[in-house]
Amino acid sequence: MNYRSRKHKGHEKPDIERSSRTGFPGELLKTVSCKFSNFLQEIMGRLMDKHEHILQKLHATTRVLNHGLPRVLKITLLAVGDRMPAWVNQGFSEYQKRIGRPFRLGLVQIPALRRPRGADMARIQQQEESRILASAPNSACLIALDKRGLHRTTEQVAENMKNWLDQREPVALAIGGPEGFSEEFTGKCNEIWSLSDLTFPHGLARVIVAEQLYRGYSILQGLPYHR
Repeated sequence: MNYRSRKHKGHEKPDIERSSRTGFPGELLKTVSCKFSNFLQEIMGRLMDKHEHILQKLHATTRVLNHGLPRVLKITLLAVGDRMPAWVNQGFSEYQKRIGRPFRLGLVQIPALRRPRGADMARIQQQEESRILASAPNSACLIALDKRGLHRTTEQVAENMKNWLDQREPVALAIGGPEGFSEEFTGKCNEIWSLSDLTFPHGLARVIVAEQLYRGYSILQGLPYHR
C-alpha cells in the first residue's frame, strides 16, 4: 500500500508516524537535526584549522632539528701514532662499531715524528700537539688524556656523554706521544682526564678509551654490558 492510499484512509503522514514513536513532531526533529549538523560542521572546521596549525608547528620544529642541530653527536679520538699493532686496531674497531646512535666514534691518527738520538724533544712535542689541534673538529670540546688530569668513574663518563648530547657540540679526546702533553697544550683544552695512575702503552690507551665510551653508551641505553 502506498502513502497516497493510506492518506485517503485517514492514516497520519509518514513524518507524523515517526514523531509518534519519538514523541516529538516531525518538523521539530528536522530543525534540531539541521542545527546539530551545522554545529558539527563548525566544530570540525575549527578542529581542522587547529590541526593544520599544529602540523605547521611540527614541520617547523622538524626543519630546525634537521638543519639547526646535528642528529648524531660525533666523538673523535685524536691519537699520535699511525702504526699500531693489529690487536690495537681490532680492539678499537670492535668497540667503535658497538657504539650506535646518537653517538659516533671516530679516530684520527697523527703520524708520530721520528725521535733520533739528540733530537729536540720539546720541538717534536710541540709539532705533534699543533697537528692535534689542527685535526680537532671546529668548536669541539677538547679533552686531553694526561696523567695530571682528573680521574673519572664509568658512571661519570656516562654522565659526561649525556651532557655532550644535550649540548650538541662535537667532542675530541686527545692522546699524545711518549712524552705526554705540555702545559701549554693542556692549557688550551677544555678538560684534562686521567685514565689511571698506571702507565699504559698508547695503543692500549686507545682501546681503553673506546671500551669506556661504549660502557658509558651501554649505561645510557640500558644495555646489560655494564653490571
